[in-house]
Amino acid sequence: MTETTTRPASPCIQLCRLAPDTQRCLGCGRRLDEIARWGGMDEAEREAVWRRLEAERITNG
Repeated sequence: MTETTTRPASPCIQLCRLAPDTQRCLGCGRRLDEIARWGGMDEAEREAVWRRLEAERITNG
């Protein structure tokens, strides 16, 4: 990711449904704890979540 790339304020895509086996949102891919803490996360914590989500998208297609 380059410095000039901007992201939305949240990974949420309004398809909120948790997978029962993983407790991850089927829409955005965040874990339940990440969803709950998102508003209180600092920029570095959010960046870490974004990078994990992007890496998983690449790996899982």
